[in-house]
Amino acid sequence: MPARRFHDIPVSRRDLVTALVADLEPASVGAAPPKAFAELAELLAAHYHHEFHSRLEELKAAYDPINPDHDEPQLTQTQGAPARHRTQPSAEERATLARRVRRTLAATLERGNYRRLTAADLDYALKEQSLFPISVAIDFQVFDDYVVYARGEALRKGVVRKWLGLRKHTIEVLTYDRVCLFLRFKPTEALLPKQRKELHGEPGTTILKLFRNIPKADLEMLFPNTRLKMRLLDKLVIGVPAVVGGVPVLVKLAPALLGLAILFGLERGEVNLTSIVAGLGGLVGLGLFLFRQWDKFKSRKLLFLKMVSENLYFRNTDNNDGVLMRLIDEAEEEECKEALLAYYFLRLAPGQTADELDEQIEGWLAQRFEIDVDFEVDDAIAKLARLELIRERDDDRFEVISLADALTVLRQRWQGIFAAGR
Repeated sequence: MPARRFHDIPVSRRDLVTALVADLEPASVGAAPPKAFAELAELLAAHYHHEFHSRLEELKAAYDPINPDHDEPQLTQTQGAPARHRTQPSAEERATLARRVRRTLAATLERGNYRRLTAADLDYALKEQSLFPISVAIDFQVFDDYVVYARGEALRKGVVRKWLGLRKHTIEVLTYDRVCLFLRFKPTEALLPKQRKELHGEPGTTILKLFRNIPKADLEMLFPNTRLKMRLLDKLVIGVPAVVGGVPVLVKLAPALLGLAILFGLERGEVNLTSIVAGLGGLVGLGLFLFRQWDKFKSRKLLFLKMVSENLYFRNTDNNDGVLMRLIDEAEEEECKEALLAYYFLRLAPGQTADELDEQIEGWLAQRFEIDVDFEVDDAIAKLARLELIRERDDDRFEVISLADALTVLRQRWQGIFAAGR
C-alpha cells in the first residue's frame, strides 16, 4: 500500500525561509534584497503567533479545570464571580469543558494539517499484523469520547522477528509522522465493576497524547486500556513444549491416578506406603509442570509489555497541556509556511492559476527538499486574501502586491493589533 500524501510541509519555517532567500533571483523578482523578504517572513510569523496565542489561551482555559496533570485544585468559576465562589467542576461541567477542548483542538489540528483518522483506519490497525509480536484488544466501551488525528505518512524500515525470534527481517512499514490522541473516560458510575478494575486511568478524565513515527498497524498500542493477547505462534511456543513435556508427566500421572484409589483402599488394607508415596509424587509433579507452563505464559506477557513500553517511551512527544502548546506551535508554522510559499511563487511568476501555482510549489519542494507534499493551494490563497496581499484577476489568475507594499500592509496590521487594545 503506497503512502498517502498529506498537506503538511515537513520542513521547518526557518529552513524554508533560508532556502527561499537563497533562491532569490534579483533579475526575475525586481531586485528585492533578501533582507526584505526575510522581514516579510518575520512579520507573517508574528501575525500568526499572535493569532494562535489567543487560541492557546482559549484551549488552556477550557482544559485547565479537567487536566489530570494539574498540581493545583481543579476549580471552575462563573465569569465575574469572586474567588471564594470557586468550586470543583461537576461531572456535567467537565463534560462541557471536554467538548469545548475537542472542538477547538479539532480546528487547530486541521490548521496544522492533521487529518482525522476514520473508523476504517482504526479497524485496519486492529486487524493488520503488528510490527510488535503481540495482539491487542481494546475495550472502547470505557470511553465517553475519543478521536485520533495523524499527520504525514511515509514508508519506514522496521525490524520483525521470525523463526521464534531467532531471525530478524527488515520490512517497510507505513508510518504516521505524528499521531494525536484525544480521549475522555466515562465517569465511575457509568463503568462496570470489571471495567473500573482494569481501567488504566481515572474515570471521567480527559487526556491528550502526541506520538511520532507510529506504524499504521500499531495505532491500537496508543490507547491506555489495551489488553494483550497471545497470538497463535506464541501459543504454540508455549503449548508445543507443554505437550511434549507433558508425556512423561502423564506417565508419572499413573501413580497419581492410583492415588485416588488410596482413599478407598486404605481401610481395606490394599494400599501400602510405596503406592501412597508414588501417588503423591505424581500429583506434585503434575502441579510443578502446570506451574512452569503458567510461569512461561506470564514471562512472555511481561516481555511483550516491556517491548511496548520501551517503544512508546521513545515515541511519546508530549502529554496533556504540553500537547496543546506543541500543536499550536505546529499550526503557526504550517500557516506561515503556506502563506510564504504562495506569496513567493506568485511574486516570482505573476498571473498564475491556482493549479499552476500548486504544481510549481510542489515541484520546488520535491526538487529542493526531496519531499512529496500535497500543497493546499486554495487555503494558501485564502490566507493571502485575508491579509490583503493578493489580487484575483478577471481571468481567474492571481498576482500579489509588491514586496514593499506587502511590508507596509503587514506593519500596519501589526501596529493595529496593539492600537485596538488601548
